Amino acid sequence: MTAKILEKALKDGAKESRCIFGAKEVAASIKDSKLVVVSAGGAASESAAAAARGGAVPSIRFKGNSVALGKACGLQFRVSAVSFKEMPDAGVSSIVAEAGGDNGLNEAGRPPAEGTPSP
Repeated sequence: MTAKILEKALKDGAKESRCIFGAKEVAASIKDSKLVVVSAGGAASESAAAAARGGAVPSIRFKGNSVALGKACGLQFRVSAVSFKEMPDAGVSSIVAEAGGDNGLNEAGRPPAEGTPSP
C-alpha cells in the first residue's frame, strides 16, 4: 500500500501543475526539484533516481510500477518518474519519513555523501 501523504501530494501536485512527469524531463530539471518519486523497476526510473542522487535531491521509490504511479497522480498514462517543483521542506520530510528508511537517504532526506558508510 502506498503512503497516504505521498498519494495526496501526487494528486494535488498533478492537479496544480507543480510536478514534472517522465524520467527524461525529471533528469533535465533536477536542479529545480524538491523531491523525486520513481516507480519500481525500469531503466528510465533508474536514470531519474541517478539524476536525483547526483543533484542531491531527496528521492523515494514508489512501491508500484509506472502504471500504478500514473494512477496515483490521477493520470490516464504511465509515469516512470515525478519531480515536485514546489513543496515545503516540511512536506518533503513528512513524505520521506512516511516512505521509510529503505530509500538510501540520510536523516535529512538527502543521499549520503560519498565515502560515508551505510548504517
